[in-house]
Amino acid sequence: MNSFCDQSQMLPRVLIVSRRTIRKNKFVDFVGEYHLELIVAYGGVPIIVPRVSGVHSLLRGYEPIHGVLLCEGEDIDPSLYDGETSSSLSPEELEEVRRLHPGDASVDHEKDFIELALAELCLERGTPILGICRGAQILNVACGGSLFRDVEKELPDTGKHVDYENYDGHRHPVWLVENTPLYSWFGGSPEISVNSYHHQGVKRLAERFVAMGVAREGLVEGFYDPNSYCPEEGKFTVGLQFHPERMRRPATEEFEYPGCPAAYQEFMNAVIAYKKKVNNSKKIRRKVFFFEGATAFGRRKGFGFFRYQKNLHDTAPASASPTTPALPPPTSSLSLGTPAPTTTGCRPQLPTAALWTGINY
Repeated sequence: MNSFCDQSQMLPRVLIVSRRTIRKNKFVDFVGEYHLELIVAYGGVPIIVPRVSGVHSLLRGYEPIHGVLLCEGEDIDPSLYDGETSSSLSPEELEEVRRLHPGDASVDHEKDFIELALAELCLERGTPILGICRGAQILNVACGGSLFRDVEKELPDTGKHVDYENYDGHRHPVWLVENTPLYSWFGGSPEISVNSYHHQGVKRLAERFVAMGVAREGLVEGFYDPNSYCPEEGKFTVGLQFHPERMRRPATEEFEYPGCPAAYQEFMNAVIAYKKKVNNSKKIRRKVFFFEGATAFGRRKGFGFFRYQKNLHDTAPASASPTTPALPPPTSSLSLGTPAPTTTGCRPQLPTAALWTGINY
């Protein structure tokens, strides 16, 4: 079986970058099982990318890439956005932040490099990408947005966004923006209660994104690119600050809202459609390569394939004929983007660049 057939039969591949922790005095890479279970449940194969040194330069080795899921992890290096120059926090306050959030306030440069490279690759190719928690922040930074170094210190009225004494039980309200995917996933509800495990958050939302959900003071909890959202066409670029995969009822695996797994389901719908589109494009390219190769062969020989075809046509019976192939959020000074108009089919459809720029086959 040739390599093209192998790829056409391959299940959709979703890359997920691991997070590092310490176990028995050694570094261990891991990914939360809820992410993996949902990718598998909706028809994908999760491919774990270890956050070890040098992997960011080896990402071509993970081809074909049909989708990328970016999830939780440490704080993003503030030098990658304007966090070092625009933060209102003093050195003493930043030191207190590191003391209050020892597991998150450190920086993992290798994970930053890997995830930013994958985000840029997806944005360039039009590959489906879903960012959860830190993953949403990476997506925003990759597109030119910025972050609050600490939400509770810089937006004190927004409420608590991480509670270590009630880690999985803590909830806060989020107001959903009409005519957005998040609003649709949660059945048109204007407000939901979400979990929260982050001390940083979106400060300036990148221009290409539109907010789908906001907390108090207009803090963005979900966003998407309306120019790159149509799952049935293989287009999906979404970031969620909360963790819908972990919003389960106590002592059960039942989701708190039917819409909780929808982000993963629609993401995988887009991944599957994207894979089909890539495979169809490869078929077309192979036909073009064959035609051009045959033409070059005929020119080199001065006769052969095309002359032979002409002779067959000239000697064919005269009767022969060719066959035809068969909620408004609270007032805020934060920029949330401009909600796009509602349209039929995929929401919404705006002019977009060619998807396949930069793809290597």
